[in-house]
Amino acid sequence: MPERELRVLSTVELSVAEPAPRRRGASFYADPVAWLVADAVEAALRDAGDQIRAAATDTGVLSMSSEATRHTMRQLAGSGGRVSPMKFAGASAGSITGVPCILFGLQGPSLVLSMSPAAGRAVARQVARSWLAAGNCRYVVLNEHESVATEHVVRSSVVDLPAA
Repeated sequence: MPERELRVLSTVELSVAEPAPRRRGASFYADPVAWLVADAVEAALRDAGDQIRAAATDTGVLSMSSEATRHTMRQLAGSGGRVSPMKFAGASAGSITGVPCILFGLQGPSLVLSMSPAAGRAVARQVARSWLAAGNCRYVVLNEHESVATEHVVRSSVVDLPAA
C-alpha cells in the first residue's frame, strides 16, 4: 500500500538579517532564533485555521537547523567562565522546538534534527508522516531554519494526513 502524502495546511516564511534577542518574563530566556521560529509557528497556526489551534494538545513539532542557537553559544564561549543558567539552557538546539511548544501549548511529539533543512527534509517528512499515521498526533508543525547570505530564514508549515 503506498504511503499517503502529507497535506500542507499553511506555510509561512520569515526572514530577518539578525533575529532580535527577547525574553518572556524575567526567567524565560531563549536564543533569538527560537523566538524567530516561534513567530513563524504563530503565523502558520493562525493561517491554518481555528481547528488547528483547538487541537494544540494533539499537535507535534519537528524543527531542522544546523546552527539554530549559534548566537547564544557564542555568548557562552566568551563568558569568561561565568555562565548564566538561563543562557546555558537557551543554547540548547532543542529550544527551537521547545519555545513554540511552550508558548502555544503544543503537546504532541517533538523532535529537533540538528542538520540543514536540505539534508533533513526527507527524514522530517517521513517522521511527521509516521507520527500522523500512527495516531500520535493530528497535526505536525514542520520548521526549517537556515542562514542564507546575510539573512536567517525560517519556514513553518502545518501538515496533516488527509483521510484515506
